[in-house]
Amino acid sequence: MTAPCTADTATTESTHADAPRPAGPCQREAARINAEHDAVVGAEHEALLHAIRAGQLLLDVKRRVPHGDFLPWIGANCHFTARTGQLYMALARELSSKCETVSHLGLRAALALVRVPRAQPPWLGLKRITVTLEFESTEAHARYWALLGALHARGNPVPTVLRALECYVESQSFLEVAP
Repeated sequence: MTAPCTADTATTESTHADAPRPAGPCQREAARINAEHDAVVGAEHEALLHAIRAGQLLLDVKRRVPHGDFLPWIGANCHFTARTGQLYMALARELSSKCETVSHLGLRAALALVRVPRAQPPWLGLKRITVTLEFESTEAHARYWALLGALHARGNPVPTVLRALECYVESQSFLEVAP
């Protein structure tokens, strides 16, 4: 069983704020907790440096192995996935020359800097877009709304139209009837 915290009578120096802090209960435990936290932060910075070094080594190997053999080489020789290797190389490419300027970053923050967002069509960021539909005839207009009704579209038809288009693309049946 852990001993209860007792109040210390001395003041302790805060390494975080550089100001004296009045002593209170559990100061020894607080000092140990802060030391462990500092070790976590230090290990995180060390992890980033190790990841950059691993990336530099991977880039060197990539230049030396024949084209197309690098990913299989990672699979056969490394204890991590090809994706992890790609992240290490991205860190090395982007941050090797900036080690001192990114030394405050942890591994997770550094990865966020170098990850490339997936390419998205420009309209995906829009919340609302207006599309004008021009029908050849009133019959085509009526057929459009009948088809939406058959697909159980209610209110805004966009989600139903998008899903229907996805189904057609997946089945590739739209290619067979396209003029």
